[in-house]
Formats: sequence, structure tokens, C-alpha cells
Amino acid sequence: MKTILFLFRHSPAAGDYAKEGLDALLATAAFEQKVIPVFVSDGVFQLNTSMALSTIGLANIEKQLSALPLYDIETLYVHKPSFEQRGATTNRANIQWLSDENLSDLIDQADQVLTF
Repeated sequence: MKTILFLFRHSPAAGDYAKEGLDALLATAAFEQKVIPVFVSDGVFQLNTSMALSTIGLANIEKQLSALPLYDIETLYVHKPSFEQRGATTNRANIQWLSDENLSDLIDQADQVLTF
């Protein structure tokens, strides 16, 4: 089993990066690979459940994020400096905060890193 880290770097308003990344993550998890979702930079805005993406013609990714536990993905990893620098908000309880060092270690331990 490989460990595949999905690095979400783009805001959900930046296009279809969020949806495409989560689709790829769910497909990978369905093939029983270990997947690690990590939110950094503007990707931390994907965790804001109140964003009205449909008003700008983008799909809401909340359904995909809510489906993660069905694929045994219980934890969302979030780069705390990115989150704090952007003043992001979330009401999610399943977050593990990462420092710069933790993020680097997690990336080093992954067999493959995909960026969205």
C-alpha cells in the first residue's frame, strides 16, 4: 500500500482544483491506498463550509469533504501558519494542525505527492 499525499493549495474560488483534487483523492482511497489530505496556502479556504461557490459557477465541495469518513479518511491536515495568515475559519472538528516542520515531515514520508 502506498501513501499518497494530496496537497490542496488553491482556493475553491480559483477554479475546479478543489473538486478535481477531491475526486482524485476519493478514487485513490477507493483502491485502498493510504491517502492524506493536506490543506496549505489558499487551500485552507476549502474548509470553510459557508462559501457560496455556486454563485460564481463552481461546484460546492462540501459533499465530497463529508464523504471522506466513508473512505476511512478521518483526519484533515491543515498548515496552521497558512490558516492563521489568511484569517480562515472552519467549524470542522477533525483537523490536525501542522507546523512548517510537521508539514515537511509528512511530505517526506509520502510515497507520492499530488498538488491541486
